Order: sequence, then structure tokens, then C-alpha cells
Amino acid sequence: MLVEAAEKPVRNAIVDLRFNIGGNYRLSAVFARRLPDLLPSTGQLFILTTANTFSAGISTAAWLKYYGGPRVTIVGENIGDRMQFWAEGGVATLPNSKLAIQYTTGFHDWENGCSLSQIKTCFLLNYLYDVPAGSLEPNIVAQPTFTDYLAGQDRVMAIVLEALATGRPSG
Repeated sequence: MLVEAAEKPVRNAIVDLRFNIGGNYRLSAVFARRLPDLLPSTGQLFILTTANTFSAGISTAAWLKYYGGPRVTIVGENIGDRMQFWAEGGVATLPNSKLAIQYTTGFHDWENGCSLSQIKTCFLLNYLYDVPAGSLEPNIVAQPTFTDYLAGQDRVMAIVLEALATGRPSG
């Protein structure tokens, strides 16, 4: 996508992170770092979020906001987790009950970035990847309704398309 955007210049971009429950955040790191550079100085970058945006989805939103700067508009709902959260880790089976438990070993701070004083808790790769993105609260709050769903309407995308057509975000 980045190669095509570089060959066929784009004016604006929309990154839909709704229902992005996470995964390997390194897979989106280069994309999120480079996409804002491919937009013209007047280009807008819209990030769509929902209460189902978690983990690597949050990391991607943080990178896009940080590297996109004032050209970024977040539209939708608050993300599904805090800006500081525990992740990584694995699953262990308790020996007697045989219950599986999930444990976490790596702290993420996408609001302020990890500091050296957190070296024992922050996920080690965050010292290469994290950014102090600040808040990821939506600039334009838009909560889809069941009526929208039944009608096949995407309220969030309609807001973005109106903003692009008029040249100004609305809410």
C-alpha cells in the first residue's frame, strides 16, 4: 500500500482500526510511521476507532497520531483499553485444576512513552517502537447505532466523507 501511495500520490488517508483487536504490532509499525509522510502538507489523516480497538490497534493509532501530528482527526468511539496497559506474555495451565490462565509480562505506555525508569516493566521492544502520542480520545465522537446497522449505514465513515467533501471536520 505504501509503494502504491508513493507512486500514485494520495491527498488524504483513512485508517480504519475499528474492531482491530490486536496482534503483532511490529507488522504495522513501518506503515504507521511512513503513511503520514506520503500525504501532502495539506492532507488529512483520519483514524477510525471503536471500543473494540485494542493492543496493536492502539499502538497503530498512537503511531499514526504521533507521526501525523495536527493533520490527524480521530473519529468514532474511545479505544477499548487504557493508554497504559499490560500485554504480551502467554498461557499457563494450573497443575491441579488444569485451568488455563493468561499472564502478561510487558507494559505499554502509548500516552507518554516508556522511560528508562520503567526498564523492568515496559515491553522491551517499546524502547525501539513506542511514542508519546498523548490521548487517543476521538476528536469527533460517533457511536453507530443498531438502526444504522440495520439500514446498512456507516455513520463514522459518513462523517469522514462529509469532512473531506467540505474541507472541515464535523461532528
